[in-house]
Amino acid sequence: MDTAVTKKTTADALEHWKSRSTGWKITNFDAQPRDDIFNIKLASALCIHPGSNILDVASGTGEPSIWISKLLEEHKGATITATDMTYEMLNIARERAQLLNFTNIRFAIASMDRLPFADNSFDGLTCRMGLMFPKDKENCVKEAHRVLKAGGAATYLCWGPLRSNPAFQLFSEAMKNYFHEKFPIREVRHCLGEVGAITKLLHQAGFSAVNEEVISYKREVTRGDAYFRQGIARTWPDRVAEFTDNDWAPLLKHTEEVFSVLKKGSKFFIPINANICRGRVK
Repeated sequence: MDTAVTKKTTADALEHWKSRSTGWKITNFDAQPRDDIFNIKLASALCIHPGSNILDVASGTGEPSIWISKLLEEHKGATITATDMTYEMLNIARERAQLLNFTNIRFAIASMDRLPFADNSFDGLTCRMGLMFPKDKENCVKEAHRVLKAGGAATYLCWGPLRSNPAFQLFSEAMKNYFHEKFPIREVRHCLGEVGAITKLLHQAGFSAVNEEVISYKREVTRGDAYFRQGIARTWPDRVAEFTDNDWAPLLKHTEEVFSVLKKGSKFFIPINANICRGRVK
């Protein structure tokens, strides 16, 4: 890729995630790690032992790195390094770790395709919902292979197809109807959604024993749940940055009405579909 194009792509990505950081900050109501199936699956793919050195790339605000940091407390000398290309996002993770008094987690500003670490540095690597966005995905996975020790494994979690995750469409529809503006879906989020897409990247990078699994379930959400506010604030933070509680109330009411197609009884059942893929360094 042309150097000028690469720099512009990186600058655009930085600006995008910097602008999104405000939405993530205001919806992180406490510092606690999320006890969800994605974090559990990513952590269970790691072979943690005393002295383990784990790397989490595209950490954002600290998932799964904060969760893994909590698990590492049971293993003497084990550490995790959380990285992200955006200072504003990673700083939220740093603040969470400080509030929880976690001392086994480190932080580094780094892009997935140019990791500032020596070869053979880490025992395991995780990436939650980050691999879909870089332009040069193949090089990102090659970098992961480079910094892992022999026997180390990389595990990537990516959103499944848009058709299997209707919430994204419904949020966009709710915003469009409420504001009478266009709120396009970020389809790049699903670019690795078809089974086998992540597997192909790992094979190309030299990983062995590659295994890909579909995670599919329905999340139960009640009326008034923070889920709806988070979905809007984290996707379109600029549009709701100045909203008061009085501003939020009618928007959230309308959003829940749009989501009623997923409602049974008093609860919403939100389909969640993602792919998790693990590969090992020989």
